[in-house]
Amino acid sequence: MEAKPGPHRNNLDVRATLKQQIEQFPADAAPANSLRGRFPRAANRANMAQMVLRRPQPGQPMSQRLSLSAIIIVLLAVLASLYFAFAAVQGPSGLMRRIQLQAETEQLRADRDTLQAEVDRMKNLTHRLSDDYLDLDLLDERAREVLGLMRPDEVIIR
Repeated sequence: MEAKPGPHRNNLDVRATLKQQIEQFPADAAPANSLRGRFPRAANRANMAQMVLRRPQPGQPMSQRLSLSAIIIVLLAVLASLYFAFAAVQGPSGLMRRIQLQAETEQLRADRDTLQAEVDRMKNLTHRLSDDYLDLDLLDERAREVLGLMRPDEVIIR
């Protein structure tokens, strides 16, 4: 199979060219020991051909070994996921803070309702003592309590 000139040669052409070059390489051109230093598995032509043409054939499984960079990337992804999961639960905007804020909101609403009831009671008393509406019983009660007044026919027992 002859290789096509130019940058658009397909993979089969490159593989065939490499295979031809390896077959033309004389077995005794370099001693086996000199190849072992640079190419430990390339002690002869057959081993060199296997090193260069390492692609798995159709139907053969790919290598299942992960590289160090892939392991590091997976480890970093797991660590980032754990960090974000922790932040989602314990962070300043996490679930625990949301539960705290809900409890605090309920407490503040209860306090607000108590204060609103007291304000309403005071408004009622103020209205009953105003010039527009005069409650004589309330006026009499307040005069006795605040000013210490009493009627002439009353007797105070202390």
